[in-house]
Amino acid sequence: MILQEVHKNVHSSGILKNAHMGFDAKGLSFVQKMLRTGMYSDKVRSLCKEVLANSIDSHVEAGKNDVPIEIFLPTRFNAVFRVVDKGLGISEEDMLGRYALICNSTKQESNDSIGTYGVGRLSPLCYTDSFTVISTHNGKKSTYSVFVNTFDLTDISQLSSEATNEPNGFEVIVAVKDKDIQEFHDKVFKICQYLKVKPVVHGATFNYENLNPIFTGKDWRLAGKEIGSVVIMGQMSFPLSDQFNNATITNLLSCGVEVEFPIGAIEITPSRESIQYSDRTKKIIADKLTLIVAEVAVEINKRFLNCVTLFDAHKMYGSVMSFDSPLYALRGMVKSNLKFKGLPITSNDINFNEPTDGSFSLRQYEKSWRGNKIKSYTYRSIDCTDQTVLVDNDLNIVSGINNRVYGLVQSGKKVYVLNYRTPADKQTFLTETGLVDSNFIKLSSLPKISLASAPGTGAKNTKHQTKEFSYDMTYYAKQKGVHSWGRRNGTNSAYWNSEKVDIQNDSGVYVILQSFEFKDKNGVFQTPYRLKEIIDSISTFITIPKIYGFKIAVEDEAKKNQKMVDLWSYIATELTAYFVKNKIAQKVSNRSEFEQNNKVDWYGWLKSHYKEVKPTTAFYKAGVIFDYMNPVTDKKVLDESVKHSEYFTSSMQPEHDLEKLVKEIENTYPLFDCIEWYQASKKKEAMITYINMIG
Repeated sequence: MILQEVHKNVHSSGILKNAHMGFDAKGLSFVQKMLRTGMYSDKVRSLCKEVLANSIDSHVEAGKNDVPIEIFLPTRFNAVFRVVDKGLGISEEDMLGRYALICNSTKQESNDSIGTYGVGRLSPLCYTDSFTVISTHNGKKSTYSVFVNTFDLTDISQLSSEATNEPNGFEVIVAVKDKDIQEFHDKVFKICQYLKVKPVVHGATFNYENLNPIFTGKDWRLAGKEIGSVVIMGQMSFPLSDQFNNATITNLLSCGVEVEFPIGAIEITPSRESIQYSDRTKKIIADKLTLIVAEVAVEINKRFLNCVTLFDAHKMYGSVMSFDSPLYALRGMVKSNLKFKGLPITSNDINFNEPTDGSFSLRQYEKSWRGNKIKSYTYRSIDCTDQTVLVDNDLNIVSGINNRVYGLVQSGKKVYVLNYRTPADKQTFLTETGLVDSNFIKLSSLPKISLASAPGTGAKNTKHQTKEFSYDMTYYAKQKGVHSWGRRNGTNSAYWNSEKVDIQNDSGVYVILQSFEFKDKNGVFQTPYRLKEIIDSISTFITIPKIYGFKIAVEDEAKKNQKMVDLWSYIATELTAYFVKNKIAQKVSNRSEFEQNNKVDWYGWLKSHYKEVKPTTAFYKAGVIFDYMNPVTDKKVLDESVKHSEYFTSSMQPEHDLEKLVKEIENTYPLFDCIEWYQASKKKEAMITYINMIG
């Protein structure tokens, strides 16, 4: 994004000497710390926003505007936030050059990109002391660690580099604290709702369907007062506060306006958290909001003029003028002398006199405060809103109406049913109210629902009368809908199938249930979809048998049966045996030793080229040992193993002292200290000759 330059005419006099202010090198760590942490008030949102914005910019630069980026949200079993793009990637030279220079940005010459200041790439360091990036560029895949060193300065170290056939791209990986997992889900969702190309999200499914605006213009939307007003620039949202001293604009902002501006049109703070309300920016926004006010007023009044029936006019009035309407603050934009075919519209209510002879009546049907039962009352007025539905009792029935309107009521509609004795009585009602036949739907057109099987209306789910179940491992996969916070749709009971089990004599593996939540190994009851996540992790090592679920009332019976084993005891026994047999403790210890000692400058070159030197050299032997300490084939198993470290000895000593080995290599090859390793691949033959000569 092109920075807005402000040119000032400065007149000076009486100056003897002049000097430009700058930074003392001794204060560099303080300046870097201020840029990393001091700018951001909402660290999680800023981290997510900056990383996503940079990924989007990468796609724009690569001409892949329509290609979605990929987001991996943190979970309890993999607490990592990961964003992957398919852009151009960054070369090794630029990663250790341009990328490492704070305030160096390639995006200040164009308004095609969101980035500007060249500090957003460090935003993960406002949350953590280190993060990982993986860059794939023109056939080379390199991994880097960006971290705060012991002097409080920011460093970037290359961890590995290898040839690859993978397409170009860039990946940012940030470890997340367990307590912040939900916050990452929520804040990523709020950022993604404004993106034109929705990302591919793993770990949750975001439901954007509830974000439909009330009014829409060319570059603005009116979302509703509970949403909050925002400016959208480059697909990133910025809270829009009332800085304009204008009552009409204040009313508009209270209705949740979302207004888009071209990249670079308004000024934002360096943290990109908020708008920088300079006089210029305030004027640009105020002018735009003034235009929106005029457009909204025209649209509202146009909708009144386009009302086909009196019922439509009253509903439109209610959508704007009712106190609980999201557009209530805009009521001043509506003409005060609204009329429909000469009839003044001053209320959203349609009133009528109820006849004493019972020739017609109107009953409203609504949900009971208990469960999903339906109750009804006789009314002499109709409250007209967008949710109001009028039903014609063309079946002329007294009982069975609930069965027909049940679906409408449960969906939140405000249902009024007109009952009458004869067609003439119905016409009397229509004449008095000004309604027409087309305002009604026929009761006969509504499906008849058996209330005995409808939830909350009578008959209980038979599962609530059963004490033995088996866990349905396929139910989790069947659920397509996932809430924005990551919880699977469906009731807890849907994960369990009723079973006939002789608890006192049968054998098997079980968990204890309460309200269809299972008791975990710590005695805490968890929602059943969590059980599938645990099973998936454990299944990396062992086969999980059929899992029974017993209600807490029969827990003592299950404990007395020695052939019934609770799931956590089964897992402990089987995992411990697996870890011993496969020497997992030793392998984890080896990998830990590897991870603590693979950050030396020359390791990347060692990994890529050690097999090209003589096997008798110390360099070759070091490469063999490093590979042995980090077996690639065991990566998935070891990644999952550390989640279950309580089942193996964590005090196991590594088989090789890599710290000692590193010192030996550096003593054997003293010229390593003089080599610029990011350019070492260009001098490959010379390097190999040197190593072979030393031995």
